[in-house]
Amino acid sequence: MTGQHPLPPPRAWHADELRQDHSWIQHLSADEIAGFDIALAHARMTAKEWLDMTEADFPLNDAALAAVHRAFASTQTGFGVCLLKGFPVGRWSVDDSRLVHWGVGLHVGVARPQNRASQVMNDVRDEGGNYKVKGGRGYNTNAGLD
Repeated sequence: MTGQHPLPPPRAWHADELRQDHSWIQHLSADEIAGFDIALAHARMTAKEWLDMTEADFPLNDAALAAVHRAFASTQTGFGVCLLKGFPVGRWSVDDSRLVHWGVGLHVGVARPQNRASQVMNDVRDEGGNYKVKGGRGYNTNAGLD
């Protein structure tokens, strides 16, 4: 035994708790942001389709990789969620922002289609959909989710 105590598993919570306790929110440092910028530039140069990319196509420096690991680890304990803030979306295009989120995903899991159209990333916005019908998805409605 190493003497380390195991982390508690994620637990149920109420929205008021998240409003009062911001431990689930993490802010990126300048070094971490620079690491994402470098990985983005590299990924753009590969010109690969997303599903053809690997971790090596989105190479994170030690600082950025540590931020991803820290954020992912926080989803495995406590509130079970993490909001990672500070991505420079004001200077990244929408496509660049999507590519960075895709690249982060390459470091923590395997992509899976999100719907019958085999889309791997979707915008969350009200497009007039109805998720309570066959094939309906909640992310394209303004309905409250069950």
